Amino acid sequence: MCCDKKRHFHICLRALIIGIREAGSIENLRNELTKVDKISDPCFRGFRDNGVFKSNTFKSLYTLKSGGTSKTLLEPMALSAFLILISLAKNTQIFGEDFDLKQVRDLIENEDTLFVGSLLVKLREMKRMNAHSYTYYNNECGKLADPFECQKILCCATGTCIAPLTSTINHSCFPNVAKCFTVDQKIIVYAVRPIKKNYQLFDNYYSAFYDMPKVSRQKRMKAYDFICDCVACSDDWPPMLRVTSEMKKLYGSIPMEKMESNFYKDCEKIFLSLACAKENFDQKTLDKLCKTMSKVMKQLRQPCYTTCLLMSAIPQVFSSIYGLRPQSFGDCI
Repeated sequence: MCCDKKRHFHICLRALIIGIREAGSIENLRNELTKVDKISDPCFRGFRDNGVFKSNTFKSLYTLKSGGTSKTLLEPMALSAFLILISLAKNTQIFGEDFDLKQVRDLIENEDTLFVGSLLVKLREMKRMNAHSYTYYNNECGKLADPFECQKILCCATGTCIAPLTSTINHSCFPNVAKCFTVDQKIIVYAVRPIKKNYQLFDNYYSAFYDMPKVSRQKRMKAYDFICDCVACSDDWPPMLRVTSEMKKLYGSIPMEKMESNFYKDCEKIFLSLACAKENFDQKTLDKLCKTMSKVMKQLRQPCYTTCLLMSAIPQVFSSIYGLRPQSFGDCI
């Protein structure tokens, strides 16, 4: 059995078909991508056409980061791509009406099949590094006791998408934005803390500093082929929510300065509701969290416990208001 399950190629195969349709033929697509590969500036490779950002074309998807895949992973990817080529050759006319597959040599000696096969592997690599798991805010996970842990590890993920625009946002363990998936299959990128004008946006690819120790985060980031040097990693910020949780168990409370204690009390009921997975949030709740976050970032030294709670709470509340909702069969049409 192939280690790289063929289901991972579904989205890659769909992307390939879109690319061929946009170009008009495999030959045209090959010529277009050859031109794209010759552009040295990554900011212009397939993204800009007469100064317009086009995030809904195959070329924009093609230029997303790929590579850095180990031989251990690359070999099963190549094998899966080969099996898909055989299926395409036998069951479709994608390589032309005259193409007749009788032996493996027919695939190796055909320019179009070699191009499509190598492109499938590249798209699989790109999917590994850029795909977003389609998730919803879920407070009734049947597998885990903690609903927010469910959301974090994608226990109830319902699908995968690749969005070129959001994939260009870099990572930080102290992010300033987060993503939300909507019912109409769109992605909302929103601020989780104040962002200065002209400042770069930073998303979090796996886990923020307050949830996971630096060593564990750096190990996870190897999958994305980079070493994070954000302020949380550079200054080795502690996993605040884990540390303070243990302190609370030991001492019954968390020591805070008076100013931070006041900010914490302003949102304490919301924090408790989230901890109990009570879903009764509205825009007023979100506004209160955001206003408190603005004050905390201006007046408190970072990192601090209340900032971490707010950064964890804002995405949960935002997703509960604007994000995907799980549907029962009775609600389906």
